[in-house]
Amino acid sequence: MSKIEVDGTSYEFDELSDAAQRQYETLVAAASELRRLELSLAITLTARHAYEIDLEKVVDKLSAASGFSEGSTIEVLGQHYRLADFSGTSKVAIESIRACDLKINTVKIDLAIVQTGISAYTKELKKHL
Repeated sequence: MSKIEVDGTSYEFDELSDAAQRQYETLVAAASELRRLELSLAITLTARHAYEIDLEKVVDKLSAASGFSEGSTIEVLGQHYRLADFSGTSKVAIESIRACDLKINTVKIDLAIVQTGISAYTKELKKHL
């Protein structure tokens, strides 16, 4: 028999009701998803930072000649630049940063959803203990 702990109290898993076992298993799955999302967020933030470091070299060259321009622009390191001012490789890095930003926002939303689910599963599990 395996034991589980909820709020500092140990329970024999096999002695729990079917409903409590299902809630616990769902809670474990949600916790696993939370860890996966946290790792995904960390990886994406690291990648975004790496793209920014690569762009920093290009931005240093552009900052004297460029600035805010009308048309298709991007903000990098607090300044606005025209996309046309960047080379092909830099444009790929810019698009990668944009993709990272989208993923970061999506993962943050997913994290909030999973955390809400964990709270709900925990409350429901406590009802069955």
